[in-house]
Amino acid sequence: MADKQKDTPETLTPKFVLAEDFASVYANFTRFEPTLWDIKMLFGEIIEQNDQGGVVEHHTGVSMAWPCAKVMAFYLAMNVAIYERDNGSIAISSTVLQSDIRHLGASPLTHMIEEASKIRELATAPHKKR
Repeated sequence: MADKQKDTPETLTPKFVLAEDFASVYANFTRFEPTLWDIKMLFGEIIEQNDQGGVVEHHTGVSMAWPCAKVMAFYLAMNVAIYERDNGSIAISSTVLQSDIRHLGASPLTHMIEEASKIRELATAPHKKR
């Protein structure tokens, strides 16, 4: 008699459904508000651009635990990398990036991730005592 394979959480696939109040929104601006416990991502749309920096109207905030954010970051990076493989590097205007990373604006995502890892290593390295 053959043993039946028992379903475990690793082998189960959830059914995906949309909530009654599900809304699909557009965002061309994100802001991150990290805490020790989680990260909140604010999504918004630039509604005015001017010499003072413009106006962003935030319309949605999503908070998630760090493990979920890490999984999401992996899948988002994978999707962007596949898009760039198929369509070429996505250029980012240098005006959108902070001054210390502006040089990465024309780089493919994989290069940006490598550079971010270097920055992270520098930020987490033990400080030398003077």
